Amino acid sequence: MQSFLQLINCNNDYSYEFKFLNTTKTVTCIEDMGFGPLSFLLSANLDTVQITITFSILYFLFITYVLYKKFGSEDFVRVSLLFLSPSFLFLFESLNPDIFILLFFIYIFLIRNQMDNINILHLLLLTLFTQLKIYTLAILVGILIYKYLEGKNFKDVSFVIFINIILLTYHYFVLDKVTPHPSSINRTFGLLSDFYIFKNSFGINYYVLFLTFSLFFIFINRNDIDYFKNLENKEYSNFVILVYIPMIILILIFANYGYKFVFVILFFTILPFDLSIKSKLILYFSFISTPLLYLFGYDYAESLLNLVFFALNRLSHHYILFICTSMFINLIISNLKLYRDDVI
Repeated sequence: MQSFLQLINCNNDYSYEFKFLNTTKTVTCIEDMGFGPLSFLLSANLDTVQITITFSILYFLFITYVLYKKFGSEDFVRVSLLFLSPSFLFLFESLNPDIFILLFFIYIFLIRNQMDNINILHLLLLTLFTQLKIYTLAILVGILIYKYLEGKNFKDVSFVIFINIILLTYHYFVLDKVTPHPSSINRTFGLLSDFYIFKNSFGINYYVLFLTFSLFFIFINRNDIDYFKNLENKEYSNFVILVYIPMIILILIFANYGYKFVFVILFFTILPFDLSIKSKLILYFSFISTPLLYLFGYDYAESLLNLVFFALNRLSHHYILFICTSMFINLIISNLKLYRDDVI
């Protein structure tokens, strides 16, 4: 949040200097912080400290409201665990702009808890988010897929996706701006992150070996996908899977800091899965360990425990990626089969 507010102030006055809360280090403006095109258009003279404190209070009140709405329901425990997860606390502490995106998804999927009325306002908000953080483009793609499979009019979302792609392409390729990437790859998660960590620390051969072992692990646990199919309210579950999973897949493929893993946790909070003990252990370990790795990174040369912890964490990510991808593809195939049978 403070970095984003600093960027807005810098767009107004490039000589702007700022001290982050609880630090004495003075920060000056830099040309590009890796945000999307919209960040270059926002300009103001803001009181960063006061806005940060005010937003923190409002954020806490919003969480209290969500817990109040879910109190006494079956969702209360899952929602409470989401708010207590290290990834959520990490995001709250950093107050990254991703927090606005999270609040939007919490409102849509946990408070409204319905699939109808995806209107132009939602598409506009997702466009604003995409012009700050690219990964929400996957949500728009998910909406397009959902509307297509449901036989609904998808011209509006198609147009919005087209406009977003044009703007992003112009920003990153024509203007040659810095594409979003973490500054410290060894404190991130995702397949791209794994590739660079193995390449820099062990070599590509070890990465291939680890992927082979990971595929074997997934193969022997492939039947776990059945636990993720038995969902109540199939109509709403299908909506969440088709719309939300593309973003999860994108997040797990790219390289991200631990706070972004809260979007993965949110998915398993939205839907009431009836899982086996083994699946729960894998998921909970992933939820807890991912943001913790950001704190100490990967110092393989001196810590065998760190290496084992990292390997188990990555196996849990691959497991989640397999589950989500399988759910997404299976649902698309089943919908296409239903469409074909209706035509016949």
